[in-house]
Amino acid sequence: MARKTKEEARETRSQVLDAAEQVFSQKGVTNTSLNEIAIAAGVTRGAIYWHFKNKYDLIAALLERVKLPLDDMLAAQDAGHANDPLAQIRAKSITVLQSCVSDAHLRAVCTILFHKCERIAEAQPLMERHLASRAECAAELEGNFSAAIANGQLPVDTDPKLATLGLFSFIDGLIYNWLLDPDQFQLAQAAPRLVDTYLCGLSCASGK
Repeated sequence: MARKTKEEARETRSQVLDAAEQVFSQKGVTNTSLNEIAIAAGVTRGAIYWHFKNKYDLIAALLERVKLPLDDMLAAQDAGHANDPLAQIRAKSITVLQSCVSDAHLRAVCTILFHKCERIAEAQPLMERHLASRAECAAELEGNFSAAIANGQLPVDTDPKLATLGLFSFIDGLIYNWLLDPDQFQLAQAAPRLVDTYLCGLSCASGK
């Protein structure tokens, strides 16, 4: 019986997350109530509060749900290009862009973060968690860029921190604009060429 109860709890939690993802994507975070999510999930508000404190706790769970499989894919890219840091950067960047197209959950979460989550006081803890996660990713990429410079794959005067900031801005901008109108360009197909354009710019740039 205990096992069945745990399985039912996991199923309810998943239903709530799916419903929250859908309603947040459609209406935005501020305009969505927990009651609306409960109705969409087919559960009571009490069932939601059993698993989540508030709307922003729900969004944090949505982030975690897409982060874990994406982290696994990025780790696999690192392992597949163990001795080529520039190839690691390229492969991970392409993976992120293409995953936004192929993974419906990731696409919905990006829609919520980029277009449906207002920067208000109640959302600050969520934003702090999101920024902490980005900082971890940035530190890893800076290490990749530093290794690529040491390997002679990028100019010696390349600034790893600025290169990372530029890549983050480049990828964020592509996802933001693609989500506004997915028909304007084929992000998945264009991802390799777009990433190569950015990396080629770094390879050609020099402050000397």
